[in-house]
Amino acid sequence: MAIRINLKRAERIVLPEGVYPVRVEKVEHRPGGKTGKGTPTLHIEMITEGCEIDEQNGVKLYRDQSMQEQSLWSALEFVQACLGVDNIEGDEDGDFEFEPEDCEDTQILVLVSVDTEYDGRARNKIDACYPFDQEFEGDEEETTEESTGEEEEEVPIPA
Repeated sequence: MAIRINLKRAERIVLPEGVYPVRVEKVEHRPGGKTGKGTPTLHIEMITEGCEIDEQNGVKLYRDQSMQEQSLWSALEFVQACLGVDNIEGDEDGDFEFEPEDCEDTQILVLVSVDTEYDGRARNKIDACYPFDQEFEGDEEETTEESTGEEEEEVPIPA
């Protein structure tokens, strides 16, 4: 039987660096990483939604978040973005438990960069996660008055 690939949907899209609104589609705890024999991870799948540029909507982004002790700050950043900072309290030992599925179908903001280290091909990397209502310095659009008349592109920095 022949296999059909829709060439219009098979295009690989790499977003420019910046902050994007996403909906978290799937969060899966993998006790041994991808292979089952490695580091425990959270496998996170997201899709861009609500971008000002229509072509940037519907782009799938992935993050395999290590759950090793030295990376827990980054995992906590993701969980706080999804569940809200005020909804996270630890016990007397500082331990906090959550169900990965509770992060699904939430809207957050992600800081995306472009990485070429793996095999030389450009791919998106999620550098940070923020609550959906996070405000950033420079959110107001400003134009620079250069001789070219072009606007200067800046990546927003969290306030």
